[in-house]
Amino acid sequence: MNPSFLPPAPLSDALRTKIYKEFMRDPEENSVRVLSQKYHIGLKRIDAILRLKGLESAWKKVCLFFLVNSTTVEMMRLRLVFKTFPYGSIFHELTDFCRLVSFELG
Repeated sequence: MNPSFLPPAPLSDALRTKIYKEFMRDPEENSVRVLSQKYHIGLKRIDAILRLKGLESAWKKVCLFFLVNSTTVEMMRLRLVFKTFPYGSIFHELTDFCRLVSFELG
């Protein structure tokens, strides 16, 4: 390990959310370059924040739709499907995430 290497500190979720909301409010005025200069964060890091927050937002919509429209039979089918894969815990992570999202939204 290199003792002189100092990685950048992780950004708080509040700051990442603030950056994402500013961008979504007006992408032309709050471009990646403007946000990068405003918060003193690299262009690639701002781009990554925007992409990941966009994915998080999409997953929240998917989970909300899934929770509202799913039946017990569908949940059982999903469990069977995910048990056949080597990564069976993905189902539990997805359902936990959906419960968290429904808690936040509800």
